[in-house]
Amino acid sequence: MVALAFLPCGRPGDRCTPRGVTEKMRRDGLAWWRRLLAIALGAAVLMSATNAIAQVDAAASSYQRELNERAQQLKLSETTAWRALGYYYPDWFTGGVTSLVDSDAFFAAPSGKTEPDAELQATIARFFEPLGNGDPNAHPQCRWIARFRWLNSQLMFDPARMPAYACPDFEAWLGEVNPHSVSLIFPAAYLNNPSSMFGHTLLRIDPPGGSEAAPLISYALNFAADHQGEQGVAFALKGLGGGYEGYFSLLPYYEKVKQYNDIESRDILEYPLQMTPNEIRKMLESVWELDGNGIDYYFFTTNCSFVLLAVLRTGRPDVPLHESLPFYAVPVDTLRATVGGFGLSGPPVFRPSAYSRVRDLQRRLSKLRQRLALKLAAGEVTTDDPTVETLPPGQRARLIELAQSYLQYQLDSGDISRDVAAPRSLNLLRARASLGSVVDEGSGSGTETPSPVPPDQGHHSARVALGAGMTGGNAFAEIRARPVYHDLLDPESGFVPGAAIELLDLRVRYYGDGYPLLESFQPFAVESLSPRDEIFRPISWRMRAAVDRFRSDGGDDGTLIGVFEGGVGGTWPIAAETAAASIVTIGPEAAVFSGPSGLKERIAGLGPAVSVLTGVGKEWKMRLHAGWQGTAGYDGFSDRFSVGAAYAHTIDRNLSLRVEAAAINSGGSTYPEWMATISWHF
Repeated sequence: MVALAFLPCGRPGDRCTPRGVTEKMRRDGLAWWRRLLAIALGAAVLMSATNAIAQVDAAASSYQRELNERAQQLKLSETTAWRALGYYYPDWFTGGVTSLVDSDAFFAAPSGKTEPDAELQATIARFFEPLGNGDPNAHPQCRWIARFRWLNSQLMFDPARMPAYACPDFEAWLGEVNPHSVSLIFPAAYLNNPSSMFGHTLLRIDPPGGSEAAPLISYALNFAADHQGEQGVAFALKGLGGGYEGYFSLLPYYEKVKQYNDIESRDILEYPLQMTPNEIRKMLESVWELDGNGIDYYFFTTNCSFVLLAVLRTGRPDVPLHESLPFYAVPVDTLRATVGGFGLSGPPVFRPSAYSRVRDLQRRLSKLRQRLALKLAAGEVTTDDPTVETLPPGQRARLIELAQSYLQYQLDSGDISRDVAAPRSLNLLRARASLGSVVDEGSGSGTETPSPVPPDQGHHSARVALGAGMTGGNAFAEIRARPVYHDLLDPESGFVPGAAIELLDLRVRYYGDGYPLLESFQPFAVESLSPRDEIFRPISWRMRAAVDRFRSDGGDDGTLIGVFEGGVGGTWPIAAETAAASIVTIGPEAAVFSGPSGLKERIAGLGPAVSVLTGVGKEWKMRLHAGWQGTAGYDGFSDRFSVGAAYAHTIDRNLSLRVEAAAINSGGSTYPEWMATISWHF
């Protein structure tokens, strides 16, 4: 008992007697029992909560399996809608499908880029995730809102078994865009930029009344390569090889109009598409999912036009947009596919460039009046000058309009500062306003630039031609194939006058004995003939790379020689009735050669060239050409020249006849050659 006296008694004032020690033990025992009871109750609650969570998880897992089974039964991963939402397209190398999107963040499954079924199952699983940090905008249901809405429409999610979250950021964004209708926008070809040589496409999202009232306040959806400012050869090579990531941007439409219409002087055609509000919303839900997710940009395949077709398809998956396209995509072909698949709610709207507006006003005035307009724009002559005031009101109005339009063109292209242009422009506008509405008897009363033939109404991009002819005294048959796109003798309607772009042009001949011969293979050829006049002084140019057959005479099978050649010069109108009817181009041309030894072993050539193109804009066209080059090689100097003519007649937009004749000297004897072909575009 003595030992117990040394036990602590607990409370202050307790007497450490045997009775006190016993009292403390009783209190401590009660405390321990309370603690044990609390622990037991906590454990019970924890076990109950754990069981509840396990039951919830089990229920969620069970519901997830149920949804997956139902999705399998309905074969949702094989539907065009799911393939459209995942941007899946046939993969010719694997025989399966591959998504256009290259960002891992776009997919729920690690193998989602190539396995639509795995992606669907993983997507459903991600929809069951808890809210996490409390921000619903970061939840998979909002990140992949298009897929969530579509799967919900197919599987009818039970909100009691899978909570559905609101997506305030998306709804706010959609409210700002305020979509009501969609137009496909086609800026015309721009030869000075490799990425726009075939034209471009983008989408305009119009608010209620926007396309009729103020289309410039609408939003433009654009897909383009993030080239970090690179241009020239580096841009071309990377664009061809998928060296850039492409991203979507949503910008005010007026910014794109300024870029294309004003700065680059490209005409724009606006095609209002027949899309319902529900289809537009579905499309924009998919665009929301693409934000920040890159797509490898390839100049001829996954370019702006092909990817925009894929976006449009998310709104109306059953439209066969890509099926009519080959393995490459030219903007004008995707334009035709879109117009044919969706239909139009109205006629295309033509938005002329500043350049086209000036050109149209030019044709209404004589050269003398055009020079006077230049002086007005330059501030050398004022509107109250007698040479201006004595003109009839109609002619004076056209004169001032031309001066003002040219001044605006100079401002847009950066040739003149706003400080210099502003006071001149104000004076011109005041003078024009004082004349009111007047009629110019000599040029018509219309003030709007006439719309050209829409590009979708032009000939198709691919072409095959069958022909026969003579080289010297030897007859041959020729087949020619070209997937892309237009030369100067092709039917012109729907294309930029004076511009030609050809890719992968192949010519094979058979002379009746032996085997067919490759006559020429031309990877690319580009030509831009822009007439010079009183106001504009553009440079015309051409460039081509090819493997051509050089012959020493008309009876020679010849030798294949690599050629890279180009030229610059000037083009002038030579027809009296219209500046576009006939043009002559004069300038030097240079060439670099690569080939075997002998007569054809040469290094480079240089010399003058001239061509005349007549019948521009008509059903027939003729081109006369002559060129001479002095060529240098390892065995000295030699001549190379040709003189010829070609005549083309359009039967309809996709069918034409052509006759060509020439005298050719490739460094040996001069020999004649002629041929006739029929061409079909498809």
